[in-house]
Amino acid sequence: MAMKRPTRFTPQDIEYLLSLPAVRNVSGNQLRYSDEFKKYCMLRYANGDSPVQIFRDAGLEPSLIGHKRIERCVARWKVSELPRLQESDEFVKERDRLVAVYLRHFRQGHNDLPNEIPWDAEHEDDSLWKLICRQQLRRIDELEREVERLRAQLARRGGGDGAYARPDER
Repeated sequence: MAMKRPTRFTPQDIEYLLSLPAVRNVSGNQLRYSDEFKKYCMLRYANGDSPVQIFRDAGLEPSLIGHKRIERCVARWKVSELPRLQESDEFVKERDRLVAVYLRHFRQGHNDLPNEIPWDAEHEDDSLWKLICRQQLRRIDELEREVERLRAQLARRGGGDGAYARPDER
């Protein structure tokens, strides 16, 4: 049986949580999230990511904040945030455009994020976009490494000629 976490955050927990961009405020046993994180969370959730993984990627480990808190937040935000995001074509188009900018920069051999991003004039707050791009680049890099590992494994087994066949077809 999993150990239940104390209901109140320690001063060290509060200090850590307040250092995260996802967290707006912490007091005792209450945790308030930034609007940007709520949007980011719902965007990833809508794309099929696990709520626990989304929170982990933002530095919010279930062992610290609790699984139930994550479940309740996602349930609440599905009602309050998700419908607005789904209605916003501009949000999706801008996200895709920025991901393309980051990928181009990354594939040119840079292993950092570009210092200057070609933001449209109407974008005043870029923190959400940067957060989304960082997370997506990290995931893309992770998947590309996995593909290379699997290709190498396939080549060692004698299937490295570029033809990918199911094991029962060999």
